[in-house]
Amino acid sequence: MNNRVFTPDDIGKFEVHLRLRNRSSHTIRAYAGDLRLFFGTVDNRVDEMDFSDLALGWLDETKDLAAKTLNRHWTSLNEFAKFQRIANTLDQWNGPTPLRANPHPLPEGLAGTRKMLALCNTSQQTALIALMGLAGLRLSEALSVRSSHFRRNPSGEGWVLQVTGKGNKQRLVPMSSEAWLNICTARTNSALHDNALLVVLGDRRARAYVGSLAQKALGHHASPHDLRATFATHMHLHKHVPLRVIQELLGHASLSTTEVYLGVTMSDMTSAVDWEDVEE
Repeated sequence: MNNRVFTPDDIGKFEVHLRLRNRSSHTIRAYAGDLRLFFGTVDNRVDEMDFSDLALGWLDETKDLAAKTLNRHWTSLNEFAKFQRIANTLDQWNGPTPLRANPHPLPEGLAGTRKMLALCNTSQQTALIALMGLAGLRLSEALSVRSSHFRRNPSGEGWVLQVTGKGNKQRLVPMSSEAWLNICTARTNSALHDNALLVVLGDRRARAYVGSLAQKALGHHASPHDLRATFATHMHLHKHVPLRVIQELLGHASLSTTEVYLGVTMSDMTSAVDWEDVEE
């Protein structure tokens, strides 16, 4: 019996498989990109019998890459092998352990987010910062918001936003009055243009904008996830919102994931162990 031969044409079928499993568009693009790089190194053909050896060899050749990238390459190859039901030995590969990139709340707290908002030049820029820093959205979620995603809050005054998060899971995020004031102008403009995107920016440009705006407003770099972490930390430390509620607002599948977003300062810890004002 002849072994199957795989080519870049099989990547399209793999992408369909990932979509049916509700994998995010970002993940699908990343896996497909990794596979195209791999197939390019093996002249766009790989025999089923040789898949594991070629894949392990490619991983070894790219070992100078960042640990996170290298581990994603392994995941892409392994997922493709499982989809094609290839008898592979990729599990024996001992890849590096990547450092966990935790988000860091702005040292200035919510005041830092407000300083950034004050320096925004357009309603779209303002909406971008507000969606992450005042509503806790991921960057990918903020860049997917349209006018029609807002609706009146059924449990009271104000508005809620229907957000599609990782794995196409949907959640409703109530808008605070401050968040809404920073978003409503961009929403009105979006509604006038056939329900266009609220923020018309690509991922890379949006990240660059957040970084440069933070540098200008705060004197240091900040990432989109730092704004999201600032929102979560403010909710927990200053408004005493339960972790379970914050988990729902952020769209985390696990409570442990929510915990890494909650920054604790030395001042917070000092206050926590200061018992002088407690009567015995």
